[in-house]
Amino acid sequence: MNERNEVIGSATRRETVSSRALGRGAFGVVLKRAPVDARARDDGSASTSASNTFTAFVTRRSARKDVWPNALDAVTSGVCQRDDASYETTMRRELEEELGVGADDVVSLTRMFTFPYEDRYMRVWGACFEIILRDDAEVAYVDGEVQTGAFERLDDLAVNLRDGREGDKFTPIGKYVLRSYLAYKSTGTTPPSEWDNRHVEE
Repeated sequence: MNERNEVIGSATRRETVSSRALGRGAFGVVLKRAPVDARARDDGSASTSASNTFTAFVTRRSARKDVWPNALDAVTSGVCQRDDASYETTMRRELEEELGVGADDVVSLTRMFTFPYEDRYMRVWGACFEIILRDDAEVAYVDGEVQTGAFERLDDLAVNLRDGREGDKFTPIGKYVLRSYLAYKSTGTTPPSEWDNRHVEE
């Protein structure tokens, strides 16, 4: 990709990672509706917060991942391949490969925004998706890219991302995407959309 998010060539994943070549990726916030009793506040009162209506799937990445092994991740994601017709194609493939989630398990898959991002491992044009699963959808770690995972209330997850978690570390890109998603849902604000204004994680 170039800095205008235009395709200019292709490379293997190994080559892309080693050279930090600018590429495309799909990043999904995977949600289920929270059980009614999980929507109560600690003081027992009912919550009307939109972020409390859903739980988000948090995974622990495989130890064999070349980037952020064993880290917690707030999104399910993958690199766009040469033959992918769209970001959505990539997102649906990653759901099936990493979580064993097929089309019948998905209530809705909505592209929220596109964003540029850079950290010490990657430079990417990403697309953020909101993915709502059926209440009875089951997750299976098909390709070994994920060790384990669990659904967490969005309010609790936001606090964990803000304050950190005992000895555990979330991927920087996962934190950025989820924070941007929550901001978009609450205020309609989208992250920067020009490469020159990209978020750079130090």
